Amino acid sequence: MPILFSTLFSLDFWNFLLLALLLFTGIRLTCRMSWFPFRHPLEVLRQTVFCLGGKKSPSRCRQEGLSSFQAAATSLAGTMGIGNLVGVSTAIALGGPGSVFWMIVGALLGLCTKYQEIFLALTHRRTGKDGSPRGGPMYYLEDLGAPRLAWIFSIACCLCALGIGTMTQSNAAAQSLAGYQIPPVITGVLLALACWAALSREIKGIGILTEKLVPILSVLYLGAAGWILWLYRANLPATFRLILSSAFSFKPIAGGGAGLGIIVAMRYGFARGMFSNEAGLGSAPITHGETAGSSPHRQGLWGMVEVFWDTVAGCTATGLVILVTGVWQACAPQDIGNLTTLAFRQAFGSGGELFIAISTLLFAFASILGWWVCGKRALEYVTGAHPKTVLCYKAAFLTSIGLGALVSLRPLWACADFCNLLMALPNLIALLAYSGQIVVPALPKRRRLRLLFGGRECS
Repeated sequence: MPILFSTLFSLDFWNFLLLALLLFTGIRLTCRMSWFPFRHPLEVLRQTVFCLGGKKSPSRCRQEGLSSFQAAATSLAGTMGIGNLVGVSTAIALGGPGSVFWMIVGALLGLCTKYQEIFLALTHRRTGKDGSPRGGPMYYLEDLGAPRLAWIFSIACCLCALGIGTMTQSNAAAQSLAGYQIPPVITGVLLALACWAALSREIKGIGILTEKLVPILSVLYLGAAGWILWLYRANLPATFRLILSSAFSFKPIAGGGAGLGIIVAMRYGFARGMFSNEAGLGSAPITHGETAGSSPHRQGLWGMVEVFWDTVAGCTATGLVILVTGVWQACAPQDIGNLTTLAFRQAFGSGGELFIAISTLLFAFASILGWWVCGKRALEYVTGAHPKTVLCYKAAFLTSIGLGALVSLRPLWACADFCNLLMALPNLIALLAYSGQIVVPALPKRRRLRLLFGGRECS
């Protein structure tokens, strides 16, 4: 009985349950959508990225609320960054090279998961008092007849915004700048002041800021990572073999704890991948629910692009950089979260270390802004958007930015995993309950041919 009691109240047990539920949901939705993103990748691009240049594209809509691209950029701001830099580093240090493989697998299964939660957010959204749209898991949970789960999700989202959304971000920024003799408290205070200035622009202003900042940051980072892979291209074949052999190894591994290599790699690969792309977590539907002039289907496709860009491109690039440079092999306990910095320093010298420090700071800033949107909307659902309540929450939000810079890494990531659990469980229950209602129509062959021969129209 004591063993059963301790198991049920173990965070590892609930994390394992959550990862199993995420996998089941991803497989269920992928099969329900007939493997749409894998069968029609060109159609996903045609209705999203290829539409950005059109003047009448829904992605450029300037009505009340965010445009499609602004919502995607704001959501990506909350995902791409610290999860790619620090999350991948900890996954490899604790779960081994095989965690990179399972991170990619989890992301591919998360494509349809994120599609459905965004689809539901736009289908069940409301209109706020200011005329702007509102969406998120709390609304489709409410329409499902589960108002208690809607409240649990909203309260958990408010807490997650204070933990994942602020503390992990400021902690990563403080650690990256500590090597330049900048005290963590100074980094935390300055980051909090910068966020305070940005939050005064409201959600529409945050969308305008993130649609410019996030694409530039992510392209620069992926370009630098790609250059390192080119410099170490001779190590790539051996690295790919190492990833695959470690992903399916049944040898015991130490790091995240004793256990078979495949189990530990899956645990950290899936967990850090979910932290990075947040498919199934329920944060992205809140941001995408702010869009105007976009159909639920098209906005769901933007969610697929977001997952692919964040994890399949960003996290994979980081993992390969860490592995091809070999810095993971002599990882000291204090360097668990700094493998990306060590890899860039080995490739580019002190300039590479400075590049990661600045990138981490800017990514942290963008992520905090993205999470503010989620936390504020969840708070408004619970309290009814009372001005004094929102003001108190903003004060707590900014305070947690400063506190996050002072705490240690391991307890912070354990707290992040627990916050993931609180948000994801109600959301995944809703996704499974609604899974029978999501149908993506088959794509006519003539449309695919038109795209291949240069068609750019956005229907």
